[in-house]
Amino acid sequence: MRTIFIVATLLVCLVVYSEQTSKPKCGPHQVYKTCGTACPRACDSSKHHACPAVCKKGCFCGKGYVLVSKKSKYCIPEKDCPKCPYHNSC
Repeated sequence: MRTIFIVATLLVCLVVYSEQTSKPKCGPHQVYKTCGTACPRACDSSKHHACPAVCKKGCFCGKGYVLVSKKSKYCIPEKDCPKCPYHNSC
Protein backbone atom coordinates (compact mmCIF):
# COMPACT_ATOMS: atom_id res chain seq x y z
CA MET A 1 0.00 0.00 0.00
CA ARG A 2 2.85 2.37 0.84
CA THR A 3 4.48 1.66 -2.52
CA ILE A 4 1.28 2.64 -4.36
CA PHE A 5 1.14 5.90 -2.41
CA ILE A 6 4.76 6.73 -3.26
CA VAL A 7 4.26 5.91 -6.95
CA ALA A 8 1.07 8.00 -7.09
CA THR A 9 2.83 10.94 -5.39
CA LEU A 10 5.72 10.73 -7.87
CA LEU A 11 3.30 10.67 -10.82
CA VAL A 12 1.49 13.77 -9.53
CA CYS A 13 4.81 15.57 -9.08
CA LEU A 14 5.86 14.59 -12.60
CA VAL A 15 2.61 15.88 -14.13
CA VAL A 16 2.83 19.17 -12.22
CA TYR A 17 6.50 19.59 -13.20
CA SER A 18 5.82 18.87 -16.89
CA GLU A 19 2.90 21.37 -16.90
CA GLN A 20 5.14 24.08 -15.44
CA THR A 21 8.07 23.46 -17.78
CA SER A 22 5.96 23.10 -20.94
CA LYS A 23 4.27 26.51 -20.69
CA PRO A 24 4.90 28.45 -23.87
CA LYS A 25 6.16 32.00 -23.73
CA CYS A 26 3.30 34.38 -24.29
CA GLY A 27 3.41 37.68 -26.15
CA PRO A 28 3.11 41.16 -24.69
CA HIS A 29 0.00 41.71 -22.55
CA GLN A 30 -0.74 37.98 -22.53
CA VAL A 31 -0.93 35.38 -19.77
CA TYR A 32 -0.79 31.59 -20.00
CA LYS A 33 -3.90 29.78 -18.77
CA THR A 34 -4.58 26.06 -18.47
CA CYS A 35 -8.32 26.72 -18.71
CA GLY A 36 -9.01 29.79 -20.84
CA THR A 37 -12.06 30.64 -22.88
CA ALA A 38 -12.76 29.07 -26.26
CA CYS A 39 -14.03 32.47 -27.45
CA PRO A 40 -11.51 35.19 -26.53
CA ARG A 41 -12.66 38.80 -26.88
CA ALA A 42 -11.48 40.69 -29.96
CA CYS A 43 -12.05 44.17 -31.35
CA ASP A 44 -14.11 42.70 -34.18
CA SER A 45 -16.29 40.41 -32.04
CA SER A 46 -19.60 41.06 -30.38
CA LYS A 47 -19.61 41.53 -26.62
CA HIS A 48 -22.69 39.31 -26.35
CA HIS A 49 -22.40 36.04 -28.21
CA ALA A 50 -22.85 32.39 -27.32
CA CYS A 51 -19.67 30.55 -26.45
CA PRO A 52 -19.25 26.90 -25.43
CA ALA A 53 -18.01 26.34 -21.88
CA VAL A 54 -14.84 24.55 -22.97
CA CYS A 55 -11.35 24.97 -21.48
CA LYS A 56 -8.49 25.82 -23.81
CA LYS A 57 -4.82 25.89 -22.84
CA GLY A 58 -2.73 28.72 -24.17
CA CYS A 59 -1.92 32.40 -24.15
CA PHE A 60 -4.76 34.84 -23.56
CA CYS A 61 -4.97 38.61 -23.39
CA GLY A 62 -4.48 40.04 -19.92
CA LYS A 63 -7.08 42.09 -18.05
CA GLY A 64 -8.20 45.14 -20.02
CA TYR A 65 -6.75 43.81 -23.29
CA VAL A 66 -8.42 42.16 -26.29
CA LEU A 67 -7.21 40.61 -29.53
CA VAL A 68 -6.85 43.03 -32.42
CA SER A 69 -9.09 40.69 -34.44
CA LYS A 70 -10.48 37.16 -34.11
CA LYS A 71 -7.61 35.83 -36.26
CA SER A 72 -4.89 37.87 -34.56
CA LYS A 73 -2.49 36.80 -31.83
CA TYR A 74 -1.79 40.38 -30.69
CA CYS A 75 -3.45 42.04 -27.71
CA ILE A 76 -4.20 45.75 -27.43
CA PRO A 77 -5.98 47.79 -24.76
CA GLU A 78 -9.73 47.38 -25.29
CA LYS A 79 -10.11 51.18 -25.28
CA ASP A 80 -7.88 51.34 -28.40
CA CYS A 81 -10.22 49.23 -30.54
CA PRO A 82 -11.58 51.10 -33.55
CA LYS A 83 -15.09 52.52 -33.07
CA CYS A 84 -16.31 50.74 -36.22
CA PRO A 85 -14.52 47.36 -36.30
CA TYR A 86 -13.50 45.98 -39.66
CA HIS A 87 -16.67 44.28 -40.92
CA ASN A 88 -19.26 45.98 -38.73
CA SER A 89 -21.06 49.04 -39.99
CA CYS A 90 -21.72 52.01 -37.75
